[in-house]
Amino acid sequence: MASLKQIGAYLLLGMVWCACENDPAEVQALTRKVQEVEEGKDISATISESGLIKAKLYAPVMLRVKADSQYAEFPNTIYIDFYKDSITRESTLKAKYARYYENLGKAFLHDSVVVYSTRGDTLYAKTLWWDQYKQEFTSDDSVYINSPTQTMRGTGLWALSNLDKWIIRNSVGQLPIPDSVRPQ
Repeated sequence: MASLKQIGAYLLLGMVWCACENDPAEVQALTRKVQEVEEGKDISATISESGLIKAKLYAPVMLRVKADSQYAEFPNTIYIDFYKDSITRESTLKAKYARYYENLGKAFLHDSVVVYSTRGDTLYAKTLWWDQYKQEFTSDDSVYINSPTQTMRGTGLWALSNLDKWIIRNSVGQLPIPDSVRPQ
C-alpha cells in the first residue's frame, strides 16, 4: 500500500499536470516572427565605394523588411546604372522584381531581367543573381545574350556586371568559331 505521503505527492502531481494547459492563440502570439516593413516611394539612391559612385538605383516602390534576415524588396520594377568610376556608366539593369539581401550583399532579380552594356551587349534572363562584392551575375535559368556580332542562348550563366566577360554553361544553337581556331 502507498503511504499517505505518496498519495499526496500523486495528487499534487495530478493537479499540476491538469492545470498545465496552453492556449494555442497565446503560444502562437509568443512564437510568431515579427517583421517590420518600411515603405518608400519614388526611390532614387546612389551607391558609392571609396568616394566613387558605383551605381544609381531607381524604383517606384521599395519595401525594407526588418526580420531575421533584413532585405529590401522592389515589387514594381527596378532600374540600376552601374559605373566604372563616378562618370563612366558601364551597364544598365532593368527587372520587374528584385530582392536585395543586405547582410549577404546579393540581389535576386526576377521577371523580364535585362542588362545592357555600353559596348552593345544585351543580356536577357528570367532570373538573375547579382553579387555586389564580386560584381558578377549568375543564373541557373535560360538566358540570351545579344552582341553586335552574335546571339547566344542557353541555360546557366556567369558574367561580370559590365558584361566584359560571360559564360553560358549549357549553350544551345549555332556557335560561332573564331578564325584563329578554324582549321586551315
